[in-house]
Amino acid sequence: MTIREVTEVDSERIAALMGQLGYPQSAAESVLQIKTYMDSSTSFAIVAEEAGIIVGFASFHATPLFHQAGSLGRITAMCVDANSRRAGAGRALLSELERRAGCLGCARIEVSSGDHRESEAHVFYDSNGYKTDCRRFLKVLPKSEE
Repeated sequence: MTIREVTEVDSERIAALMGQLGYPQSAAESVLQIKTYMDSSTSFAIVAEEAGIIVGFASFHATPLFHQAGSLGRITAMCVDANSRRAGAGRALLSELERRAGCLGCARIEVSSGDHRESEAHVFYDSNGYKTDCRRFLKVLPKSEE
């Protein structure tokens, strides 16, 4: 298993994995997202490869905290291909995310996961030391007409 930084060449595979998460996107849309992460000093995206084939990916962003020292790390997306789950790719991705989060000064890491993923993703995160913490409030804003 190899964990490496995502590149624009990975866009088709990332788009396919985003589709498995329930967020379909084109390879062109994926390239834009990849570029955003590549150009950021507080964000990154990584892939897990097995025999040269991408079997999973994760993206991450760090935000400075105001109420305490350090930053809050957030896993913004993560998916292991349905045919490759339970083979170590998810744990390898989390391990690398956590290592890099520490380098970015993160005091903690959060991840959100839809209620419909209770039997798989929630069990995975719980088994890796992530615990349910608080309620999240969300408001979708209308698109800006700049």
